[in-house]
Amino acid sequence: MVETDLMHLIMDAVSKRGCLVFRSNVGKVRTSDGRWFDTGLPKGFSDLFGFLPRSGRIFFIECKVKPNKPTPEQVNFIHVAKNLGAIALVAYSVEEVEQALDDAAWADFGLVIQDPLEKEPDTEQWMKLFTWASTIQQELFACLQTIRRGGAHLAPDPKFGLRILPGADTAQYKNDSQVLFKYRHELTNELAWLGKGE
Repeated sequence: MVETDLMHLIMDAVSKRGCLVFRSNVGKVRTSDGRWFDTGLPKGFSDLFGFLPRSGRIFFIECKVKPNKPTPEQVNFIHVAKNLGAIALVAYSVEEVEQALDDAAWADFGLVIQDPLEKEPDTEQWMKLFTWASTIQQELFACLQTIRRGGAHLAPDPKFGLRILPGADTAQYKNDSQVLFKYRHELTNELAWLGKGE
């Protein structure tokens, strides 16, 4: 893969998130009469720039394919942009960009806590669990939201207070179980506490 390929993949991914994204064509062009024309953007300006939906926060993405590294001018531009409050990064993958945008949205908006399956009998317990998870770690909160969307339910358990039962999407639950395992001690304690309130 070349950097142009990565740039197109990133543009596609951020567009699907509702971002407005532009490719900056930086450099010099020779006019038909032989003179050199500077495009006007500063040296080191990032390959891509755009705006997050809702907040309008600007981002700059310098696309690189390993083993390529950013130039000193590109590093300086990213440093200045970050210091001014922009999201700015050197990206070697689409995933790095998605993580940076997720982190920015989390920081900019805080969190809207909502049960994806609002009308279920265990919604009140899920809301308490989501609220608790939002104070622990974004990764855990996102995982719980995903498995709930997949139909997971909370059921009473004599030993643990409450237990999370997978919904119809067992493949997704199995995939997310690694995150649940990572936070198993905290999660077990919280489920026990919620179960006592029953």
